[in-house]
Amino acid sequence: MPTRSLPARLLWISSLLVLAGFLFCLGAYEKDILGQLNVVWHRYSTNLPTALTGSADPAITRLPVPVVGFYTLLYICLCLLLLRLLVVTSLRFRFILAAYAGSFGACLVLLVLAKLLPGALGLYQLGRNLIDFIVSPLPIMALVPLVYWYYPAAAPATAAK
Repeated sequence: MPTRSLPARLLWISSLLVLAGFLFCLGAYEKDILGQLNVVWHRYSTNLPTALTGSADPAITRLPVPVVGFYTLLYICLCLLLLRLLVVTSLRFRFILAAYAGSFGACLVLLVLAKLLPGALGLYQLGRNLIDFIVSPLPIMALVPLVYWYYPAAAPATAAK
């Protein structure tokens, strides 16, 4: 972490703690949150065309896609915000964004292949397991040490004599 004043450091630490607590609560009460989002979705989706309210394949999820998509997007945005605060430099954060994009690309490829190939339920399950991994605190725990190892802090400039 670069040198910061005491108020800036306290703000940084409190932001980390609030985000980590919020992510913990999202994960701990996932079923309750998804249940409430599902109730809200069914209440307000009656006016939408049936093409937008169709359900997903039961091998992936039993909830409507917009409900799961909103929860996933919220969780990942909070994870990325927490990672941005943790890694400090934009070079490290670009690496993290590339890792998340690659993971989502792999999920998309697996789910599309599972849809195109008959009897490929294993690809659905693998894609679902990868999605569950992405929407968890595990990428944070893995990516932070990885980017600090791969992109170490620049050596301090020596003073000219």
